[in-house]
Parts: sequence; structure tokens; C-alpha cells
Amino acid sequence: MSAVLSCQYHRTVYPADFSRLLGVGQETYCRYLWSPRIKEKAWQATGTRQSGKPVVSIQDFKVKAEAFLPSIDSKRCSVDLFISPNQFFDWRNTKQLASLHANWLEIDTKGHEILSEDDELKVISEVFSQITQAGLPEPTGYILSGTGGIHLYWIYAGVEAYKWRVDIWRNITTKLGKALTGSELWHVDWGASRDPARVMRMIGTYHGKSGRLTQGYIGGPFYSFSGLAQALNVSYKQPVPAVASSTVAVLPKKKATAVVSPSDKNKVTGRHTIGQWWAKIYFHTLSHFRKTGVPEGKRDSVAFILYVALRHMKSSEEDAFQDILTLNDELIKLPKDQPYQIPQYGP
Repeated sequence: MSAVLSCQYHRTVYPADFSRLLGVGQETYCRYLWSPRIKEKAWQATGTRQSGKPVVSIQDFKVKAEAFLPSIDSKRCSVDLFISPNQFFDWRNTKQLASLHANWLEIDTKGHEILSEDDELKVISEVFSQITQAGLPEPTGYILSGTGGIHLYWIYAGVEAYKWRVDIWRNITTKLGKALTGSELWHVDWGASRDPARVMRMIGTYHGKSGRLTQGYIGGPFYSFSGLAQALNVSYKQPVPAVASSTVAVLPKKKATAVVSPSDKNKVTGRHTIGQWWAKIYFHTLSHFRKTGVPEGKRDSVAFILYVALRHMKSSEEDAFQDILTLNDELIKLPKDQPYQIPQYGP
């Protein structure tokens, strides 16, 4: 496929359609939003945070990200608004990554200049020409950033962000980025492209300097994470747990319990922390029963599971119990004429 055909193959879409491919608005965990236009609180999360701290709707955040744009002599909302394509358990850093939804390359203009529309078209043509010549899998879609730069996205169904997957994620980005050599107008921004915790300019928002709306285009495949790695010949190996070489059986001195105390909630397991695993159980349980409702015969067990999860997420039994009372009013619906007792578990 020629570079010109590749450009034409992608069609303009509504911002909501592009965002939906990334799962925006359907968060199991949380995404981060950032706008320098919101002076009082530039960083905010949307979705559900493991800590239970406040979150914001994307729509409310857009309204607050307001500024006067000299280039169009008008005041607008949704100015310089960024969002994380991937999700987090709580705070926005690599260790807190919960799920991966896309790989991307940020194609930046040299010197951060604002290009003319003609030069912008030239950048698009050159980028897709190099993608075709290198035999790379076609991006699912791309966003025009508002300066003449492009954000290319290879999007797939969300996968859990184990450390070994994050390593593969970076290897995928490296393979994609090294194939694009740039030109006198553009280059690959490696800092933005190789950071899985990055926030990227959101589609359908205004660029503060140029006054242009970020436009999105789709048309390429919707991938699987493993399929994208395979298409790029990136090694995709899930680590096998190490097995002790000794064949001598050693009996434990004390019977082990399957329940870990709240004080161990941050103990590293090799993938996610124990607290994060209980958070996953908590959020998935809530998501399921908010859709189906809690059957009368399962109310006790649902309350128990949620409480145990909260004990690994909260600092005290009282905090966890208060959350259960709130969830009971909202969802579980245990009869209020029965006495509430904090569920007991473990020794």
C-alpha cells in the first residue's frame, strides 16, 4: 500500500469513537488527566482509585480546562487537555500501572514549531511512507496534535500490566520508533513514546498555541497485545515461575494461612502487590454486581469478600467497615434490622 493510500485509508472520526477504542469512559481502574489551564489542580484522575480518593468526570475536567486563545481570538474549554492511554491502580507511575491499552509514537515537529497545514500534510505523508517502507503493522489510528505533529496509536484490548508485559510494551515501541528516521520537519519523541505512564494530548481538545482542534483518524486493525508483538517479531514470553532444584521435602513448622494480614498488603509478589490484587478483586466484584445486582442468597458472601478486600486496601478495620455500610446501602441491601458485625477472617 502506498503512502498516499495509507493516508486515505484512515477516516476522520468523532472524538468519542476514537476514545472508545482505548476504553476511555469504561475504566476498571483509573486514568489521569492533566491540563496546565487548571491552576488549582492540574492533575486529576477519572475512573476508580484504589485508595478511594476523589476522581473527576472527563466532562467536568474539560469544562475547567478553559482559556482565551489569541490565535482564534476566543475563549474555549478543553484547552491543552491530556489523558493517559493506560490505566493505573491509584497514582500515575509505572509501578502503579494496572492495564495496557495501546502503544504509541509521538511524532513531534522539530524545534516544537507550529507547522502550516501544507507542511502538516507533508509530515503525514512522510511518516506513512516510512511505515510502509519498513513493513510495520499499520496504526489503528492517529491524532493530529494541533502543531503539525502526529500521535500514532496501535490499540488493543486492555491487558494486565505485569512487569514482563511492560518490558514487552517498551520493546514494541522501540521496534516501531527505530523504523522511523524522521526528516527536516519531524522526529520521534522518545521520551513521550517509551513512557507507558505518559499522558497524551486528548482528541477533540484545543491546542493552546495554535488554536487548532486535535483531530483523530482510524482505519487500521484493532490488535491484541500478543498479536502486535508477533507482527513486529518482538519476543513474547511469559516468565515461568522458578522451581526449586532440591527434591528434599521440608515440612513447615507452622501451618500456613491463605490470608495475609493487612500489614503485608504492600508486600511484592513478583507481579502486583497483594494490596493491588485485592483491589482488583474488589473492583471486579463491584463492577459485576453493579451490572447484575446482588442476589438475595449471595448478600452475605459478597459483603464478606468486599470487606476482606477493603481490609487489604484500608488502614483500619473501622474504615473498611464504614465502606461496607455504605456499599450495603448502595448495592448489597442486607436487611437493616439485622445487627452489623465486622466479618472475622484469619487466625
